[in-house]
Amino acid sequence: MYWKDKHKLIRELELMQIEPMEYPVVTYQLDKIIRVCAPWVAHYARSGKLRFIFAYNVRWQPSELGLNDSLAMQQKGFIGIEYKMLRWAQPYEFDYAIHALLHELAHIEHNDHSSAFYTWFDKLRKNFNAVTGRNIRDQGYYIRVCAESRESAARARAVPGR
Repeated sequence: MYWKDKHKLIRELELMQIEPMEYPVVTYQLDKIIRVCAPWVAHYARSGKLRFIFAYNVRWQPSELGLNDSLAMQQKGFIGIEYKMLRWAQPYEFDYAIHALLHELAHIEHNDHSSAFYTWFDKLRKNFNAVTGRNIRDQGYYIRVCAESRESAARARAVPGR
């Protein structure tokens, strides 16, 4: 999502020690996810709660999918999606990236991972599914599918004669 003061916003991120990524492929993939989620993104942007969505590289906690649960991020209206989420090869990986963006949008309303957060996130996800006809599932599904995919790829590499 690009606003007029994009460079100022990137500088603010750098001051928070967050490295935004601007590679063409990552930018294209992020734009694609934002377009799919456009009505929800626009809702928060119009309300003034969302100013900038960016891709970033996680160094301190590799399991992170997105970034919006710190008070500084919320007050500034920033949402970050970990760039590895934007390098999908399978259809379910694209859905997982959408899941991550919806998850971070839900953090705009609820900062923590409380039951209120998950209630709001489920409502947002179900609304998204109803409007778009997609089937974005809970995170446990994507974790299982990704693990199964990695295991089957490892088994295929381990088969002799291939």
